[in-house]
Amino acid sequence: LANQSVLSLFATGHTTGLVVESGDAVSHTVPIYDGYCLPHAVCCTSVSGRGLTEYLVRILMDKAEREIVRDMKEKLCYVALDVEQETMTASSSTSLEKIYRLPDGREVQICSERFRCPEVLFQPDLVGNESAGLHENICSSIMKCDIDIRTELYSNILLSGGSTMFPGFAERVQNEVTALAPAGVRIKVHDFILAPPCRNISAWRGGAVLAGLSSFQQIWVTKPEYDESGPTIVHQVFNL
Repeated sequence: LANQSVLSLFATGHTTGLVVESGDAVSHTVPIYDGYCLPHAVCCTSVSGRGLTEYLVRILMDKAEREIVRDMKEKLCYVALDVEQETMTASSSTSLEKIYRLPDGREVQICSERFRCPEVLFQPDLVGNESAGLHENICSSIMKCDIDIRTELYSNILLSGGSTMFPGFAERVQNEVTALAPAGVRIKVHDFILAPPCRNISAWRGGAVLAGLSSFQQIWVTKPEYDESGPTIVHQVFNL
């Protein structure tokens, strides 16, 4: 057993950072220091990939079935760096329009829906959700941590999970967090966002890294140990 966010961080070769984990069911911001999760500073929101798909279904109405909409979301949606400007562009020209071909040959045309869908991650109130946006949760998590490690966390933000794969997501997170960061906090833009291209499987890759460490055997629970002690041994080894 291992913390998924810690594994995602390990996949990048780092042991300290702030992991933004946004998958299908839930989104977390998880501060990690020297390989240990700081649970008191973890922030969670129900805004995630499944909610985005449902929102896109709503704004597209009857244009397509749910599974088709999910595929459309993954292939055509993106995060706008400036929502107001993007909205103006969408209403005054056709430059943002894309065509999605349905299995039966029909075509669905989408425009502003492309960026309105993932915008929910930053503005959950668009779907009536009172949760904070991901960028706000990032800053909230960091500010709950010891002041001595905040700068290091600000400079090591890792994106993990399929719902962070939208084009423009990393840049938008950087812009939003920079705007919210306390005065005097130095942010190294060149390594501010660590966004590996395969970050939808970064937890698995981190597990592979962990399994390859010479110290990994120290946290094994063997079958004979489990047979002797039962679930208690798991709690002892992993401090659960």
